[in-house]
Amino acid sequence: MIKLGNLELPPDLVIEEIFDFMAADVENTITGDEVVFLQPKNVGKAFDLVATEESGWLTRQMVEELAEMTKQVDNLVLDYHGEQMLVRFRFEDKPPIEFNAINPIADDLSKVKYYGRIKLKEV
Repeated sequence: MIKLGNLELPPDLVIEEIFDFMAADVENTITGDEVVFLQPKNVGKAFDLVATEESGWLTRQMVEELAEMTKQVDNLVLDYHGEQMLVRFRFEDKPPIEFNAINPIADDLSKVKYYGRIKLKEV
């Protein structure tokens, strides 16, 4: 089972980790040379919950609920098959959710399935 906040998601979503361990700041000296300052990041890991075109499809209702959730800046509990972590949407990586319709059906939108990603960061 996968649950984000109170929203139950398809059990076959996969986690794609984002490996970003160093923060870089680039400044120019008076002579125009670049100086790069590196610092390890001591914050939670960034990752995406991904539904592919082959599996993990979300319903229209799930996507609409996720869109509503992105209007809040609150932290959420993610339960990923029994492993719980406190997360937030990665608003800095716009948009925090991205979904595309797999089977656009004009006469019944409730039957449309979606694939895409939910961008999260552990806090």
